[in-house]
Amino acid sequence: MFNEAKISKEVVRLSQFRTRQTGVPLKDELARHLVQEAIYSADPESGLLLDEDAAYSSNDSLVSAFGVNDVMVNGKRIDVRAVEEDGRITIARELIGTGYMTAGTMAVSLDQNEGGKVIAFIPAAQWQAADREATQPTLSLKVVAASEFDLVKTIEALPLAPASTPHTAAASTDLMKFMADKTDMPIDAQRKLVNGTLANNQSWSQLREVVSMWSKGKVQAVLADGATWNSRVEKIAEMAAPKFKRLAKEDIERIVAKLGESYGGQPESPAFRKALISTLTKEELTKLVSGATLKKASDVADAVLSGRAVSEAVKEIARNPVAVQIAGHIKRNRDKMGEFVDATTQEILGAFPQMSMQAVYSTHKATPAGHSLEPVNEALKMLYAGELAKNARDLDDELSNL
Repeated sequence: MFNEAKISKEVVRLSQFRTRQTGVPLKDELARHLVQEAIYSADPESGLLLDEDAAYSSNDSLVSAFGVNDVMVNGKRIDVRAVEEDGRITIARELIGTGYMTAGTMAVSLDQNEGGKVIAFIPAAQWQAADREATQPTLSLKVVAASEFDLVKTIEALPLAPASTPHTAAASTDLMKFMADKTDMPIDAQRKLVNGTLANNQSWSQLREVVSMWSKGKVQAVLADGATWNSRVEKIAEMAAPKFKRLAKEDIERIVAKLGESYGGQPESPAFRKALISTLTKEELTKLVSGATLKKASDVADAVLSGRAVSEAVKEIARNPVAVQIAGHIKRNRDKMGEFVDATTQEILGAFPQMSMQAVYSTHKATPAGHSLEPVNEALKMLYAGELAKNARDLDDELSNL
């Protein structure tokens, strides 16, 4: 049964870029790509043919304005949604009962943005039944996974998308009102506007201008989503604060919000998590070291965040094995109160009896005992920077489960 597929890293990156432009959930964008890949991978004898140009999801303006996320297969228009962690799928109510939602929705279970499978199909009638009792702007349904879901047979049994019937194109003022705050419009008026716009592709250029005009407001709506986004920002800041103790919680919230603007408010995406952890680590380091040492400490942090061991990264960047060895002994003998504090002459001399070699090591900035403090202090701070980055990596797993 052809209902599983993998999503390439290139597709994930392109999807992340597109969701930043359109404001739609990343999971839904990836879910649609997965369905397309599953159809491409199906047995050719099944006769399934995708018409990507005929899908409304191929138009960024329609995606941004109405949240359409469809595939067109053999003349059948199918909505696609990702299953959330609570086992539900969600859709905007203005799409229910329109020409867009004539077949129903494919429910996709994603696996860490690397792939997944189609697990169920929600008929349009089931959405309409739920809509009759709805009071909120969106509808949410619990997905019951089919034990042996067959994507090909399911698509074969679906009705063809009906021929487009004439509808009055929406006025630009109505489109602007819809984009600014659709909650002020009755749901029937919203559906009439959606039907009118989808059925008149001559009006799509007008919609594009409206979407462009209201893009900042749209981004803010996606990021804020009322109290939801603000709550997520605060939650992320609470998770990050114990790992970045020198950053005020307000500063962490500011960084999270700023990255949300750049990454479409998708903290569960790998790109968001990577950017957040790297940014917070660099911000923390600027409060601890400066000058040339900051550059080396940042390089160590980058290497550790990419998966390198702390000791390996420091040795490679410091290029002074004796200084690194001394710094390592000093660090092991300190408690946490000594983090990022310069080494003393006594600490350096005290490290030698513990070393397997007797270091002979001096520079133009030597201590009275003939041993340089500067390279050791630099290596010591690089070790602490590596440990900071290592601890920060744990935040990635925590955010992925947010």
